[in-house]
Parts: sequence; C-alpha cells; structure tokens
Amino acid sequence: AHPGVFSAQERSDLQNYLGAVLYDQNKFQEALTAWNEYIQQVPGDRATLVDMARAWTALKQPIEAAATLRQALRMKRDDVDLLAQLGRSLMAAGDPSGFREAASLFREAMALQPSRVLRFELAQALGLSGRCEEAITELRAILAATPGWPPATNNLAWLLATGPDASLRDGPEAVRLATTVRNPEIIFTLGTLSAAYAEAGQFDDALQTIREAIAIEQARPSSEYLKDFQTMQASYEARQPHRDPRLAGGQGS
Repeated sequence: AHPGVFSAQERSDLQNYLGAVLYDQNKFQEALTAWNEYIQQVPGDRATLVDMARAWTALKQPIEAAATLRQALRMKRDDVDLLAQLGRSLMAAGDPSGFREAASLFREAMALQPSRVLRFELAQALGLSGRCEEAITELRAILAATPGWPPATNNLAWLLATGPDASLRDGPEAVRLATTVRNPEIIFTLGTLSAAYAEAGQFDDALQTIREAIAIEQARPSSEYLKDFQTMQASYEARQPHRDPRLAGGQGS
C-alpha cells in the first residue's frame, strides 16, 4: 500500500515474510508467488528455497519440488534431510530414471547419517529401478538388525512373490513373512499375502485373501488399491501368480 516507505531490500524481505505467513495458512500457491518475487532479488537464500520445495510438495508437484531442492543442494550438498527430500520427490514423480537417481541420493544420505528409514527408502528405490536383488539385500539387512519390522517384512515378501526374476522369487518364504504382518487395517498387507500364496501355488488361499481385501476396499469412500486388487484376483482365477510390472525398472514385466 505504501511502497515508497520501504527500501528495495525491505520490500524484498516483506515478500519473504508474506510467503511464510501464507504458507502457515496453507495458501501454498500464493506463498510460492510471494517467494518467487523474493527469490528473484535474493537467489542465494537457501532457507527460502527449502520452504518453496515444501510448498511444491504440499501441492503434490514433485517435479517442481525436485527442481527447487536441487538449487538448495548446490549451495550445501551435505544435508541429509534435503538429499532424502529430493529422493522422495523423485520417487513421487514416478519416472524410472528418477528412481535410479533417488537410490543414489538415499545412499549419499546414508553415508552421512545411516538410518533404518533411509535404508528402507533405498530398498524401495532399488526395487522400482529394476534392481530387485539389491533391494532384497537391503531389506534383509534391515531385518537382521531389527527382526520383524513390518514395513521391511512386507516389502521383502512382496519382492519375493512378485519380482520379475524367477531366481529371486521364493513363494514359501514370502508366505511366511507376509503372514506375520497380515493386518486388514493395513490393506496392502493383504495384497502382499495373496501374492505370496499365489507364488507358492496356493491359489485358493490367494483368492480368499484378495477377495477379503476387495470387500474392505469397496466399503471405503475412496479406494487406492481396488483396481490393482481386481487385477490380482483375475490372475489368481486363471491360476497365475501376480507380477509387479513396476519392479522391471520401466522395461516391462
């Protein structure tokens, strides 16, 4: 309202503060508009770039979030949180080449600060970039250190049941693992167990489990897994195991 009252630097700072206020009000797009004006004047403000990346993430725009995180990391590379955030943004973008880069980023972050969560995310990135054997190795390492940890147990069972490489699949072990984490309240664990049964040749058990999962999903207001579960059911009815095409690293199943 009174631009003449403020210096150019003060006006720039006010744009930054305005972005922060709008972000706190969940007005992410408006916050980005304010921050963009600020960053044109102060391109080296790493903290604001990090805030902008968080706003892009809140708007479910992972490609834009990744581009902004790259700018921030050019100023300070040894930031575990930002390396991991960039990896997660690339995973969310869903491009196979991004999965490969995400795996490298999670390894880089782990070299700075090892953690179970980072190792788990590394395993996910490896699996989705077609490197299932390495993913299995990482998941087994997690379970050796923390036996029975449900996320790693479920994902290892999934890889052993649905991966593209027959030499890596193990239906009986997948059933053993998936049975321990089966939880109808965590619906994808039923999908994992059904896939394990199918890989082990237990198609009646696979059908019973996937039908239970479908019934739960159909009763929900919105369904994330229903279409996938129906595809799995069709495979089991044809006495065929399920293969996850995502694990082929973008090369097809």
